[in-house]
Amino acid sequence: MLARLFTPALALALCAATASGAVRFVKADAVGANNGTSWANAYTSLQSALTVAASGDEIWVAKGTYKPATPATPSPRSVSFVLKSGVKVLGGFFGSETAANQRNPRLFVSVLSGDINGDDAPNFGNRGDNSFRVVRAINVNSGAILDGFIIRGGNANDPPPSNSGSAVYVSGGSPRVLNCIVRDNFANRAAIQSASSSAVLSQLVVTGNRSDTISGIDIQGAGAVSLSHCTVAANTSLLNSTQAVLFLNTTGGNARGLIVWGNTNPQGLNNQVQIVNGGTAAINASVVQNAPGSLGNGVVSTDPLLISMLGSDGVAGTGDEDLRLKPGSPSIDVLSTGTIDDDYSDQDGDGNTGEAIVFETSWRNRNADDPGTPNTPGNTVEHGAYEFQGTSCAGDIDGNGVVNTNDLPRFLAVFGDSGEPLRTGDFNADGVVDTADLVMLLGNFGSSCV
Repeated sequence: MLARLFTPALALALCAATASGAVRFVKADAVGANNGTSWANAYTSLQSALTVAASGDEIWVAKGTYKPATPATPSPRSVSFVLKSGVKVLGGFFGSETAANQRNPRLFVSVLSGDINGDDAPNFGNRGDNSFRVVRAINVNSGAILDGFIIRGGNANDPPPSNSGSAVYVSGGSPRVLNCIVRDNFANRAAIQSASSSAVLSQLVVTGNRSDTISGIDIQGAGAVSLSHCTVAANTSLLNSTQAVLFLNTTGGNARGLIVWGNTNPQGLNNQVQIVNGGTAAINASVVQNAPGSLGNGVVSTDPLLISMLGSDGVAGTGDEDLRLKPGSPSIDVLSTGTIDDDYSDQDGDGNTGEAIVFETSWRNRNADDPGTPNTPGNTVEHGAYEFQGTSCAGDIDGNGVVNTNDLPRFLAVFGDSGEPLRTGDFNADGVVDTADLVMLLGNFGSSCV
């Protein structure tokens, strides 16, 4: 019922006639020729697509789990998914789409995992054989885009340089990492690290990661990093006096629209965000727990009222947490669209990558004004990665602003599944798509999101 009109011939036409390059298809369970020319003949390995991709290409990745190496790969822990200049890597496809704007990373979950042997255990057990870094971007240009993935299972526990950036490591260049959930990674220093780059890190959810020192995002050195509308919550540092977000020796860059909340270390991690050693980064218009007075304009320490940082199992980063905003959150409708990034990956397929980003991390409308929240005219954007949609949106799986017949078959296709809240029809975030969620969908059927 989810199939769209599609033929191998059309796929070949797409590969040959994309505006600036080819489309490379990746689907974990494809059984065809494994040459990436169509969904039927998709590569089953993302590494295969990255190997052949050239500037201007797009890699479309269907739902499933992808690992940078296998146990048989030489030195498998040192192997990462390495981004290329000018190549877009897009997740969230079902595996029959004919246009990139038909994807939905909330519903069709594409996972980049460092769990090479598939034996990860709770509480970061059995991680000694995991990838040091799941994703790397080294001196690539702004056309290198990673958008719409869950990144988990990195274990950067080796001596330097393989001790940092267990989920994403950026060195130099200006890649764009967008709309990703970074969870359940371990590092000596940071799940995400940018070293002397001008990377764009936008609409990321960073949660349930553990590190000896910086638990979330570490930005250091020269470069104009843009850190926008990320939610960094419930990460753990194992040593005292460490932070969740750190700017070290920076000579540029800016952050805005952040939520940095509930991250801990043995001392409680009072300084959740710090700019140290004379860094010149600007941090503005954000929510930072126990924020020091030295941060920028519009930084507040008011509880943003996240729904659940730990989820039903009481453990952050396992996928059942829900970091959306509760009704009545002081972070609803407080910022303007000027705080969000441009639509670099052209989410809506209109060819305009210079407009304000269209969807937030859960693939719902980014600029959704809540009529129940008094706000300054023009301020219709929330802090953090998620936009408050109102209770009438439970059931709007495709994120088009209305609960209708487009949503019902998508819901039925995942009925009975367990997994990510928001992303698989689990509207009440209890860990399973069941009749309770169906009741919510049917109760809002025909309603517009407000």
